[in-house]
Amino acid sequence: MFRRLLVAINDGDGSAAAVSFAVSQANPVESQVHVVHVNEYIPSSRSVPLNTDDEATQVVVEAIEQLRLEGIRAAGSVRRADHREVAQVIAATAVETGSEAIVIGSNRRRRFGVPRRARLHDQIMALSPLPILTAPPPLSIPTDTRSLGEQVPNRRPQRRSRLTA
Repeated sequence: MFRRLLVAINDGDGSAAAVSFAVSQANPVESQVHVVHVNEYIPSSRSVPLNTDDEATQVVVEAIEQLRLEGIRAAGSVRRADHREVAQVIAATAVETGSEAIVIGSNRRRRFGVPRRARLHDQIMALSPLPILTAPPPLSIPTDTRSLGEQVPNRRPQRRSRLTA
């Protein structure tokens, strides 16, 4: 159990998993969690972020509410940074908040063969001596009933008997 956690979230699928994982790692009596969302600038633009300030704030507020519903003291912040500086901002925020570990979510979807959060994980690890806990999102469960063990009828055509009665 950690007493001070930094949870780095974005507006993707991995954020809910990161918050849920932080709940499992935090002690409701003693722990404090700081939620940070780094609102990245659109590539090739130093002035236009991917999300509006209201959208970025809403992502953090929802995470804080979820943590507080579990009885965990939580606070949060929104930072802006270039996509190349996200890891630096997360590592600096961890130092500022006195965190003992950093929790990040991951996405199972891959872009160009390498998960984006895997690169972020490695970058944060190079910048911070703190443990980085990567919370995987839940696996998608197929909704096809055949995958749940139901017998699939034999689709091979029946052979006709050459014998006639």
